[in-house]
Amino acid sequence: MSLIQEIVIDDRDDLVRFCMDFDQGKYTEKFWTDRMNSWWDKNPYFSESDCRGFKILNNDTIQGFIGLVPQEMMVAGEVRKVFSLTTWRVLEEARSQSMMAFLKCLQVTKDTLLFNTTPNDVVQAILPKFQFELSPQAVDETKNQMLLLPVRPHRLVALVRDGKLAGFALPLLPFSAVLNLFYRLYLRFRLKGSTNSFLIRKLTGDEPEIDELWDQSKDIYATTNIRDKCFYSWAYHDNYTHPLELVGCYDQGNLAALFLVDYEHNQKFNYATVVDIWHGSMENRSLLNSLTCLLYYLTKSEADAVKILDFRPEVRKHLRKLGCFQLERSDRTDYLRCANKQLLENIKNQSCYFSVVQGDRFI
Repeated sequence: MSLIQEIVIDDRDDLVRFCMDFDQGKYTEKFWTDRMNSWWDKNPYFSESDCRGFKILNNDTIQGFIGLVPQEMMVAGEVRKVFSLTTWRVLEEARSQSMMAFLKCLQVTKDTLLFNTTPNDVVQAILPKFQFELSPQAVDETKNQMLLLPVRPHRLVALVRDGKLAGFALPLLPFSAVLNLFYRLYLRFRLKGSTNSFLIRKLTGDEPEIDELWDQSKDIYATTNIRDKCFYSWAYHDNYTHPLELVGCYDQGNLAALFLVDYEHNQKFNYATVVDIWHGSMENRSLLNSLTCLLYYLTKSEADAVKILDFRPEVRKHLRKLGCFQLERSDRTDYLRCANKQLLENIKNQSCYFSVVQGDRFI
């Protein structure tokens, strides 16, 4: 007979083995150990009173698992502990208990926000039936919107030469190196101007000016991530399973903006994806110059193109001025649940900023 029990610290080794076996060894023991450490042991927001999630047992053997990862956020102007669902996986013989484990997660998080940002197609179909909805954004969109800045256009030509655009791309191939050189010089010249007082550099997450920037800017949005040293050090500097780069932009020696960048490398193409943007002021000149500096910094990386994922119209407006163009991607999957209807209304009626770092994508 199957039992559903709350996960305890002594379950760690069994959970690691279960996840490895479920993926048929796709990820190593170290990967799962590091990931669970990030969820709980190295998570500064986790306390022993928090629920880690639930396991499905049969004869003392784990046959199913659904995890919960805590984090603190500003929610409707107040600091609240929120949770993210992660790694919902159940063996075929225990599927009859899968929904019960899911419902237990809903019960223990009923007084706060619960995120699910990486659902598969089956889970995505059932989420709306349990009060999950797409996270509120500055614009009402059901598709992921991406802004793209080509850095090495000759690589784009190489990508499409065998596809639908082959008729257009093939004549350009002999000239691609020359076109790439002139385009990169133009891009550098355009992005370098008007930002002489700005400096951009890679950060560790431990710089004291990060907390100073947060203290100065935390009232811009009533609902958003708390972007202090604790947040950056935990989720990104100490994250070994999906490391991100933290970049800071300084205006006359003062930290003005923070960016999180995810580098995607594969055999065909390299992307630098900006997954989170935090700016200390939404004043147009400062915001535009900070974004300009970021793009200039990324053009010197190994990226063939820069992708920026941000829903805010004011950010998109500036990026389009800098030569980025907008593409529509797949359906959004950034779901949240708030059983407290009054709290949910407060979130929707006040300023909010949700980014793709919500949930468990990068932890």
